[in-house]
This record gives sequence, C-alpha cells and structure tokens, in this order.
Amino acid sequence: MTEPANDESNPENCHINNPYYGADKYINPDYAALVETSIAESSDPDLVAKMRSVQNSPTAIWLDRIESIPGGDLNHGRSSLEQHFINALAQQRKAVPMLIELVVYNLPNRDCAALSSNGTLDYRTGGLDIYKRAYIDPVATLIEAPRFAALRIVIILEPDSLPNMITNLWHSECAFVNNHDVYLQGIQYAIERLTPATNSYIYMDIGHSGWLGWDKHLTSAVAYFSKVIAGAKTGKGLSAVDGFITNISGTTPTEEPFLSNSDMKIDGTSIKSADFYEWNRILDEKSYVEALYRRLVQAGFPCDLNFLIDTSRNGWGGINRPSTTSSATKLNDYVDQSRIDRRFHRGNWSTLAAQA
Repeated sequence: MTEPANDESNPENCHINNPYYGADKYINPDYAALVETSIAESSDPDLVAKMRSVQNSPTAIWLDRIESIPGGDLNHGRSSLEQHFINALAQQRKAVPMLIELVVYNLPNRDCAALSSNGTLDYRTGGLDIYKRAYIDPVATLIEAPRFAALRIVIILEPDSLPNMITNLWHSECAFVNNHDVYLQGIQYAIERLTPATNSYIYMDIGHSGWLGWDKHLTSAVAYFSKVIAGAKTGKGLSAVDGFITNISGTTPTEEPFLSNSDMKIDGTSIKSADFYEWNRILDEKSYVEALYRRLVQAGFPCDLNFLIDTSRNGWGGINRPSTTSSATKLNDYVDQSRIDRRFHRGNWSTLAAQA
C-alpha cells in the first residue's frame, strides 16, 4: 500500500493522523507458510528467488467470514485474530510502532452484483444481527483489549460493498440491499463499534478510478458515503473515519506516466473518449484520489482526510509495457500503445499481462 508522507511525532496511545508513519508492518506467518508450500513445489531457482522475496512482505489479514476470527480448523488452519495480535506484539521492535491491517469483509448479501464472492450471511435470515453480534462485536472486543493497545490497527472496511451497490441498483439483489439499508446499517454499526479505540484507524473502500471515475458515479458515491458516515452514532460526524482506500485487490495503475491529460486530443478526439476509457476522464488512481479529496472536503469531510492506494497487485505489464508515449495518430492506437494498464478492459480485476 502507498500512504501519505508525514513528519509528525509518534506519541504513545494517541490517535494520530497517519498511522503508517514510522511504523513497522506485521508479517503474517500464515502467508509466509503458504508461500513456503509453493516454493517446495517449484524446481525453478529464479521463481523460487522471487517467491522468497515476497515471503516476508507485510500483508493484510482478511476477515472474510465469522470463522476467520477464531481461526483454526474452522478457517483452514489459519491463526485466530487474537493470535495475529499476539504475533504482531512479538514482532514489535523496541520504540518502533507496529501496524497490522485488517480487512473487514463480511456484510450480509456481500457484493450484491457479484457471482463468486457473495459471502455467508443473508439479511433475509437474520444476517444483519449476526454480522453485528457474532462478527463485528468480537473484532471490536479484541481491538479494545488493553493488552493490544500498543498496536496500530488499520481497518479496511468492507471492500466493494458501497461501490458495488451504488453502481448496480438495476440488479435485483443490489436493489434489495439498498431498499432495506443492509449495507448502510452494517457499515454504520461497524464504524460505531470500531472507532472508540484510539489505536484503531478506519479506511473505507471507495472502488477505483475505472469504477467510480465518471462524474455521475463520483457524485453518487460522495453523497452516499456522506450519508452513511454522518449517520453513524459516533459523535464525530464525517470525521468518524480516517480516510478511504482505493484499488483493493485491483491492478489499476497509480499513475499513467504517458497519458497525463484525458482532455488532450488525438486526431481531433479527446483521450477520455477512447474505447478503453469510455468517457471516464480519470485515468489513474492518483487522479482519482485527488478528485475524491476535492469532492469529499467540499461535502464537509475534514481537510486532513487521508487516502490509501492498494498497489499489491499492480504489475509492470511485462514485455508489452510501453516505455514512452506512442507516436500513433489514431486515438485508440495512441491510447492502447501509451497506457501502462495492459488489461483489455478496466473492469477486469487481474490479467496475465499485468504480471511482472
């Protein structure tokens, strides 16, 4: 993840503007063990070396169902959340803060327009109350435990949820979720329970530039996110969350170095009208975050609002990655030859061409 620069001090037991500043990040032993199993199956020394290089990279803990909290046999032998916190304390160096990232991802009727990530809870059978009492409450209790007060706990709240619903209200399941305020109530409760601890930091998922970058989608997103956060009973209003995160598990470039101006014209037509961008004027995540910041602050969010960009799956584009701006004179040729995003459509979550 990329995070904002910050030169502030790092006082004990205080909620600071940038939790990443000066902190080490938790190395998940479960992830390292999984990589080790892949290493054992490979006879390619170059590939093994690459796997070793990522084996001890910091990774977030995905809490994608209730069973991920107690861990063990119910969660494929993985560590419990409590054990992760204990491990994080054991990894902490003297006088250096330790940060651990949690992905809270278990809303009822999750990913309402998706086919493969719908989750395990259903609002129709009491899923919202189960989400609150059996999922959010245990996570909040562990975070609030005094023995874990030294950890900086970053909570990445419900990837895909609100962007999925906002842009897919034509879908019957998303319309159902919206009509019953399933996501609104679930996320508001999560914010209410997870914000009291001074060592917890909430970043809400807000899609990516190829999803919400159009002006219409940006306007709808800012309005709905404002409604959700302001309605949480925290006494903090729109300051209840620390910021937003984009591009979770995505491959959208942080910057398009050879396509900096979507209004620039090629053969008399603007870049944003190319087939790949479909009249979306925001070409990369940096521009998306800048546009979001302006709109959210105008809507009443604090000026010190922060953003994270998930770059963990961003690839180099392989041998097809451009090294300079194209000299093509036709719009689509110019865009396709200049962009470092090598997917055939911005809605694709991954692509072989994006692998290094």
